[in-house]
Amino acid sequence: MLQNDTDRRKGYIAAIFFSVLVGFAFLGIKICQQYTDGLSLLCYRYDFALAAVIILLVMKAVKIDIRRKPKGKLFLTAVFYVGFMAFQVAGLFYATSVEGSIIFAVVPIIVKIIASLFLKEKSSWLENIFICTTVTALIFMIVMGTSHIEIDPLGTALLLISSMMMAMSNIFMRYTRNDYKPIEITVSIIALGFVVFNGAALLRAFVRGAKAMKSRSASSTQLLCYSRLSIYEGREKYIIDEAEPIEVFFSLRTDFEKLSLAQYFCELALALAPEKMEAGDFLRLVLNALYFLGKGKLPAAQIKAIVEMRMLSLAGFMPDLICCAQCGAYEADQMYFMVKQGSLYCGSCYPQFAPGGVLMNRGVTTALRHTIYADFNKVFSFTLPAKDLEALAKASERYLLNTVERGFATLDFYKQICVPSSPDT
Repeated sequence: MLQNDTDRRKGYIAAIFFSVLVGFAFLGIKICQQYTDGLSLLCYRYDFALAAVIILLVMKAVKIDIRRKPKGKLFLTAVFYVGFMAFQVAGLFYATSVEGSIIFAVVPIIVKIIASLFLKEKSSWLENIFICTTVTALIFMIVMGTSHIEIDPLGTALLLISSMMMAMSNIFMRYTRNDYKPIEITVSIIALGFVVFNGAALLRAFVRGAKAMKSRSASSTQLLCYSRLSIYEGREKYIIDEAEPIEVFFSLRTDFEKLSLAQYFCELALALAPEKMEAGDFLRLVLNALYFLGKGKLPAAQIKAIVEMRMLSLAGFMPDLICCAQCGAYEADQMYFMVKQGSLYCGSCYPQFAPGGVLMNRGVTTALRHTIYADFNKVFSFTLPAKDLEALAKASERYLLNTVERGFATLDFYKQICVPSSPDT
């Protein structure tokens, strides 16, 4: 009787120690996921564990002998435990360590239910009280502790599966403990985990290598490459699963001026396009601009002015270019574009006391209106003399900088290397 009590106390101490280790494991996994992926983490875990076992065996610190012993239940014990580890790491990618710890606390309850149903183990009234108390405490912790955060259903589901796997592993351990020593069960689990996770890592490396050889996915994330991406959203970041290039715009990389201007268009779109919303018009504008820029079919100053004015209009900063803001005249030999107000004044109404207007003739005025009012299919379809293009470029750039009230590093760089073709701002 005294021996049984001693063994029970040892069991309780081991269980408490195991719970503490599991709690730290949840925290450690979340920290490690900041630096590596789940599969690599599992490989490292079991690689080090197997190395430690080999060292102990070589030193004869432990002895194992599983010959002439039933292997089926031992294998299932290892399978469920390895499954528990896999789903735990996967679940913690979407859930917090606190959520994981709370969900893991249901393992004893699951074990008790399965044991009662299949092993015909009877629960004492004291055990039932503890189970009810634990369930109540878990519900309270979930409601009170996570009411202020968003719970990821996928993470919760994966962690619940992990808990079920752990419970099943505990059940099968009850069958195997009569035939195997604890160290033998542990080594079996480590060996299976090593084979499964390292095998999966090798397969992943092989598949990725094959994709890189047989597809053009390597070029999909290059500079100024329009690609179709398959992505999924993690808890804190987006992860690219597949990538297929649609248009590479390789010709832009052979011309320094075109390359710098293309980068400016991208920075402009990044600043003005809405986040986490459909931005198809912005994308269409940039792609068309890159196409015309790469083909060299239009002057760079013209493309730049169109992108600036059209993108500002898409972002909600469309100027009023219909007529003179003072007298309502639609046309005049001289019109002034007020870049701060986003309005037009004819030569007669131009307020001399309010500087900042860009002088434009009829052709420039018509072209500026075209950049924001024309159908998208025709927005690039106009021509201007070189001198008029300078006035158009000056008007669009000044309006942009006054509206967004910030500079652009790519624009500054473009103007440094292309001084003759850049407007005087």
